[in-house]
Amino acid sequence: MALCTNGVLLVTQAHSRAEVAGVPLLHRVFLSGRKVGVQRWVVLCSTSAGAIQQSLAAATKLCDVTWQVYDLQTIQPSQLVASLPREDLLVIMTAAAFDHRLL
Repeated sequence: MALCTNGVLLVTQAHSRAEVAGVPLLHRVFLSGRKVGVQRWVVLCSTSAGAIQQSLAAATKLCDVTWQVYDLQTIQPSQLVASLPREDLLVIMTAAAFDHRLL
């Protein structure tokens, strides 16, 4: 049974675009999340929201995962509250490489 189906990822630093073995850290978070049942992500960015959105859109390995990217510098607080899932939730504070079993 999955831990949860919703994830929130907070991306605050440019290093989140770094790659490990040719796979961006952001994609690795989504791939690890998928292994434990997370199928929907909300990505909150304080920088590079457009680049992150483009990177996710081009990721063929993530075609079965849905996501929405929000720029924390431009989103209104009411929009942010409305965008967050109300049910079970996995929150990750940075894009990083980790084993899915940690989730």
